[in-house]
Amino acid sequence: MDDQASAAGVKHWSATQGGYYTFVKRGLEWPQPGGTLLAEPWIYQYGLLDKYAVTPSWTGQYAESHEACMKILASGHLPQDQLARVTDNARLCFRMVYPKR
Repeated sequence: MDDQASAAGVKHWSATQGGYYTFVKRGLEWPQPGGTLLAEPWIYQYGLLDKYAVTPSWTGQYAESHEACMKILASGHLPQDQLARVTDNARLCFRMVYPKR
């Protein structure tokens, strides 16, 4: 399955069940496990928050998405090649929350 089809499936599931949003939001509360080889630090540094930043916008919760994007940008952990995408998401969400600015 290609990325676009996968993303469409996740979006559909989230919109109809709320499952992905709830799952990722819960994941933000989990501490990074210590002493394990399988826990990638980037997942806890920005990865879960990055996934979370997108999901509220699917249901019109743009302020929540914007806040998550801003946290990612302020964290200092986001790789340079992801900066434009997250910045664009933050701008889009800002425009949706504050359309006349």
